[in-house]
Amino acid sequence: MIVQLAENKFMLTGTLCHFTFSPTGNNQNKPWQYLKVEEGHFENGAFKLLRILNGDETDWGGPRIGAKPVVLQATLILRQQKFYCPGKEAAPVNIVVSLTCTTYLWGAFITFC
Repeated sequence: MIVQLAENKFMLTGTLCHFTFSPTGNNQNKPWQYLKVEEGHFENGAFKLLRILNGDETDWGGPRIGAKPVVLQATLILRQQKFYCPGKEAAPVNIVVSLTCTTYLWGAFITFC
């Protein structure tokens, strides 16, 4: 089951499944990713966080849920199409570029060189 909580925020629950999304409308075919996927439960009508899933748990088709029911809260974002390094030209992030800089991008430090 998927419940949309906000424009880019969803509550996910089920068993023996995995979840993935595809942008629609003006964002159709744009690259996206999970900003944060939280596992938790509801207590007195409020979501209580147990843990935040890591990238290995959300890659390759989205978060997977086994035989035990799980409640997930997922926040999605559209990826930035370009990054900028001071004094350098912008370059698409999906290719290796020939510049040296470190940029904070999507929750991880990535060095391009």
